[in-house]
Amino acid sequence: LPEKMPLPISTSWEEEYPRLLKDESGRFVLTFESNRNASHERRAYVTWSRDFRNWSAPAMIVDRPVDFYDILQDQQGRFVFVDAYDQRLTISASRDLYRWEQLSKIDLPGLAGQQKLLQRRDGRLELMSVMQVEAANRPQYGNPMADNVGIFHSTDGVTWSKRQQLTQLSSSQEVSPMLMEVKGEELTAYFTHNANRYEPIVVTFQREEGEGYTKPSNEVGGIASYDTTLAYHPKWGFVMAWSTPRQFRWGSRTEGPFVMRGPSLDPVLKAYQR
Repeated sequence: LPEKMPLPISTSWEEEYPRLLKDESGRFVLTFESNRNASHERRAYVTWSRDFRNWSAPAMIVDRPVDFYDILQDQQGRFVFVDAYDQRLTISASRDLYRWEQLSKIDLPGLAGQQKLLQRRDGRLELMSVMQVEAANRPQYGNPMADNVGIFHSTDGVTWSKRQQLTQLSSSQEVSPMLMEVKGEELTAYFTHNANRYEPIVVTFQREEGEGYTKPSNEVGGIASYDTTLAYHPKWGFVMAWSTPRQFRWGSRTEGPFVMRGPSLDPVLKAYQR
């Protein structure tokens, strides 16, 4: 039965990387990473609510380490979950959020990073995967790795295509990838931050074109800040949300969240073009 979660949450737990979705029955489904188990090991958990006040007891999704993950509910009502750890992706599915069936495993040639799931209107599943590889041009200082972005395709979540490379982002960057379908075409966005220099968050885009994708667009800086998310809704258009740190140092409080929406990104991109 639903129960009200205690507030504040125990400071001995680390709770982060939340995802929130609304399922076909109207429930709000919240997933997050936590080290709340007896051994304080990082795992993925899920809880749900119908009123945003009373929440079910958090349940562990998979009993294994999770670095990054994403979740969606497909057109058949299944919850599809992908988790990344080390150099492996694991795809699982559930009808009730409690009993999970492993569908597939994918081994990567590099260290797994952020993952994004999308189901197209025709039912196809898309998995955009970021992994770290050694940079072609190693910098003299800083991180010698680069973020390689690729995509997998599937019709059932069990069998996946070979990884198709989309782009490789410059080294020493932190990347937040976004994947969406806009009027029948796929659009990707990469919000990146160079951790070695005091520079604003920049975003680049790629669009689906025939059997492949266009080259990445020019970088656009200054639009948003940390923890930026971007989505497309047929009614609301593009919706972007982000928070801004009060001080540029680890652990500082943030202001926000801020939200911006509109039918097109063009006016924003023109205003902030680098």
